Amino acid sequence: MDFFIALDNNNLGVYMIKIFKKIAMICALTISYFAIADDHAREITSTVYGQGIQLKVTDPAAMAAALTKFRNSETGKKYPGTMLLNQMIAGGESEITHQLITFFPSAASMDAGAEMTVPGNADFMAAYETVQSASEVVGRNLSRLLRGRGSVSTPGAVTNLIQLQVTDAAAFMEAFDKLWDSKAFKEFPGGVYFGDAMGGGENLTTHFVSFVAPNMEALYGGMDAIRASSDMAAYTKNANSFRNVTGNYVTRTLIRSVGEY
Repeated sequence: MDFFIALDNNNLGVYMIKIFKKIAMICALTISYFAIADDHAREITSTVYGQGIQLKVTDPAAMAAALTKFRNSETGKKYPGTMLLNQMIAGGESEITHQLITFFPSAASMDAGAEMTVPGNADFMAAYETVQSASEVVGRNLSRLLRGRGSVSTPGAVTNLIQLQVTDAAAFMEAFDKLWDSKAFKEFPGGVYFGDAMGGGENLTTHFVSFVAPNMEALYGGMDAIRASSDMAAYTKNANSFRNVTGNYVTRTLIRSVGEY
């Protein structure tokens, strides 16, 4: 979501700078990090761009109300991104409780969204002030969704995000392409997405794989099938030579607000 990035870019002062200095990026396609915007799409045919803000929320109801109010405003109705509000279910020792994620169909539409969320915009400022009072920013990230298939993240859906630091791109892609085309991946009961990340600060994540399922039963079943497959065994045999796992998170989507694309 552009809110905090727009404020940072527009130099609102020392207070905002101090907040951003605390940020320790956790890639979130993400992480619901990650769903495509078209409910009817079964395969991603072009790159989707994402912005994520990770939050420690003290008033979830106010956060949800602010997001809904912004989307229903004059500015929000024209905003070119699809927004997700996700609740962190499992994140290890991370203090993140929620994520605000926005997906755009192009880098140009991301720029257009930034121009709409500036300090002089009353709709934006009303939402920002509520978000600021109801939460603390603890991370932010940029990502690109490079490929995906299956259903998108709708309210109630759960996502298992696996973050990776790829150390040998050629070897990784050769192994991952085989896994992507495997029977277990294709039969996962939901959506499977893959992309890259940038601007992570101290976080070393370069790529991610995201599994989105309609409920926990489907997520567990699908992940168990993938882990038990011969294709996964072949992938993991030499995986440590070309990638490191930097994170493994589970989130639940609370709100999904579709933009103008």
